[in-house]
Amino acid sequence: MISYQSTQVQIKNLLKQIIDLNQSSKRQKKIGKRIFRGRSASIANDFENMFARMLDALLPDKYSIFVDYPISYKIRGRHRTKTSYPDLAVIANDRVLAGIIELKIDLGYLPHDWTHRTAQEITHLRKAKLVSYKTNVGTDKAQKRSLNVSPDLPRAIVVLTGQNDHGKLNRFLKQRNCFVLSKDIHPNDIWINDTNRDDSLRRIIENKDNIESWKAFANFLDDNFS
Repeated sequence: MISYQSTQVQIKNLLKQIIDLNQSSKRQKKIGKRIFRGRSASIANDFENMFARMLDALLPDKYSIFVDYPISYKIRGRHRTKTSYPDLAVIANDRVLAGIIELKIDLGYLPHDWTHRTAQEITHLRKAKLVSYKTNVGTDKAQKRSLNVSPDLPRAIVVLTGQNDHGKLNRFLKQRNCFVLSKDIHPNDIWINDTNRDDSLRRIIENKDNIESWKAFANFLDDNFS
């Protein structure tokens, strides 16, 4: 069983790590004596890795997690193989593609039809029934392996923050299995600093909307990966 209590602890740790990472990125804008960075470096890849580690702590041992890993499959009626790069693919017993989790920092530049397109891809994967991937990607030891696809392959979309949503948040939340970790505070807000970091984290943790979203995500994990 994947409990809300254990999920809550992991999400709190994740948010703290993200805030700390953002603070570190801000301090690294002066790269050298004559080198200066304007915008902070993107933390999207770090978010994927941190989230994968969080799932690793929550899911039973039979599951493994592929991060931004190429998965190939065929769509009926088409000759070419299609390759997908889900942010996180959950694999059961090294044999079954058991779930897909897509991650976003915020909804700011997300195309309006993005969630629809990802839902279509999940439909194609379910119909394909069989997908393939390569071990040791990028090396001369790569080997092709196959995975069965769970008939009811679940998909979740997790957004770090509801801020900077460009008016898309309410529509996003009406869709199935869409979750926001911090609705009212962006962990990369310019006003968050070493002095008020703990207070910012406390406000995120105590926000009732966030708590409800975390509970819903815990239920999603428990329903699909216990």
